[in-house]
Amino acid sequence: MIKKFAVVLAAVLCCNIVGCGSREEGEKRTAASAAEDSEGNTEQKEEITIQGSRSSAAAIPDPVWNTADYSGYFQGVQGCAVVFDSKEDEYQVYNEEMCYTQFSPCSTFKIVSTLIGLETGILTGPDTTMGYDNTNYPVKAWNKDLTLQEAFQSSCIWYFRKVLDQAGTDEVQRQLNELVYGNCDISQWEGSGVNPQPQLNGFWLESSLLISPMEQVNIMSDIMEGRSEYVSGETEILKELMLVQEADGHKIYGKTGSGNAGDGWFVGFQEYQGKYFYFAFYVRDENAGGDGDKAEEIGIKVLTENRQTQ
Repeated sequence: MIKKFAVVLAAVLCCNIVGCGSREEGEKRTAASAAEDSEGNTEQKEEITIQGSRSSAAAIPDPVWNTADYSGYFQGVQGCAVVFDSKEDEYQVYNEEMCYTQFSPCSTFKIVSTLIGLETGILTGPDTTMGYDNTNYPVKAWNKDLTLQEAFQSSCIWYFRKVLDQAGTDEVQRQLNELVYGNCDISQWEGSGVNPQPQLNGFWLESSLLISPMEQVNIMSDIMEGRSEYVSGETEILKELMLVQEADGHKIYGKTGSGNAGDGWFVGFQEYQGKYFYFAFYVRDENAGGDGDKAEEIGIKVLTENRQTQ
């Protein structure tokens, strides 16, 4: 079933024209969306929306919105998914209300942290090394000097904590504002103390920064399709770091994220037959730790098993 979410898109347009949105604003958008859906109004409506980051003032044709049924992949796990075909300007949306709700990005923020480091010159490539401080970290792979590639693959928090601290609050805030990254809130710079070691905390880890799955997808497409300040050399390095699967003529690039509050993410994009599909898969279980691996498992199945029909 195809329908356009007029109320939600109008809210997104308004929010992004004025800047980053708060969690309260995000919840209002989800409530409005749910109200619209409950009315059973499936008519196509006239509205104006903005592509990608929605940061320009130019009107473009409306994208196509499809309600996807991925329940068989989630198998009773609470969650949602957005898959965006940039060539066709078409979205597949599963569990719409949750897709517009903002959550902590957790380790998916390493996508943007990498770009911040490259843009500022703190990072110069996959071999950029940060020195180990001899702290005994809970992940064995973190207990040594690490290159960017090693840190990204092992999702090392202290490495990216150093990158962001070197970039500084003003520059990080500027770049998040340019991306319109969720609520753009880095006010809890040192984090909420969710982890016992200070080097393993930050505003992106169950703290002040929040983002929705839909925002994750739109920002990912902005970055990879040249609608951000990041140049091709920087995004090519990011692609190299994000590659997780290559088979049968397609490549999947992604980053997981997990939180103690139950958040599990898999965010990235797929290349297939000359087309790009940007995605965000999110799972949530408040009675257990977050499971980014579960989100990745679901995402890869959806992307690989449905690509023939996309």
